[in-house]
Amino acid sequence: EYEKCSPDEWDSQGYGFTPQVIKGVTSYWPAKEWTEETIRSKWGQKSFRVGSDEDDQDVRLSLDDFLSYHNSNTDDNPMYMFEHIGEGPLEDLLDEFSIPKYFDKSRDFFSVLSTDERPPHRWMLYGGQRSGSAIHKDPLCTSAWNTSLFGRKRWMLFPPEARKIHLMPPSIEALWPARISGPSAWFEYMLPRIRSEKWRGPPPVEILQDAGETVYVPNNWWHIVLNLDPAVAVTQNIGALHDYESIEDVVRRKRPDIYDEWLVRVQKSWPEYSRSKFT
Repeated sequence: EYEKCSPDEWDSQGYGFTPQVIKGVTSYWPAKEWTEETIRSKWGQKSFRVGSDEDDQDVRLSLDDFLSYHNSNTDDNPMYMFEHIGEGPLEDLLDEFSIPKYFDKSRDFFSVLSTDERPPHRWMLYGGQRSGSAIHKDPLCTSAWNTSLFGRKRWMLFPPEARKIHLMPPSIEALWPARISGPSAWFEYMLPRIRSEKWRGPPPVEILQDAGETVYVPNNWWHIVLNLDPAVAVTQNIGALHDYESIEDVVRRKRPDIYDEWLVRVQKSWPEYSRSKFT
């Protein structure tokens, strides 16, 4: 329960190391009252990213056209709106919700980066039944939180030691390319494997997320999400303080353009993380 668990308790109980379902985050959010009509009235004429083509270029639709599509489609892998919050059509969306206290900027190593420096990290998601996110890990050793404003989501999460070849077996042709087959095909073909005695990977954490609930995904956990209803969510990736060693390493290797300045800012904001802890 969000109201009963403080950030100190979150840390002392080690909740940040395993998947969690947090209830009550949306209690004071204006966005908790959203309906399809609310969203249509706010952004119906705006253009949103709803997928990518064979050349990995964005496919965009007006929200009105997207809603007309998702209310009538029978696709196995429907289009899924995935738009960055804080710019473009969702520039003012931050007025509609607040960052949960466990993940605010005082507890996020990437908060020291400017908007231009920081990779996209906060999104609004909208999709109909059977849409969702393919099996993946989040980038740059980030953790994530995902709050459903309406609609149910089915999650399956696997710990870091799970092997990619077990979760994404190339031998099952129906799963590829994932961009085409989508999460519904993964559940159809992989769930019997995972339920069988022959499964060679670690057991998953399974979550049925209801409207108003927030799912927390730790760093380096594999996860896949399937919308069971038309669903709208807001989500954000963060650099959790307990993951400082892995985050430092990945920023040094993959973002050398910002590494030195990022490290200076981290040490200024969190003096307890001296350079010696990063080397």
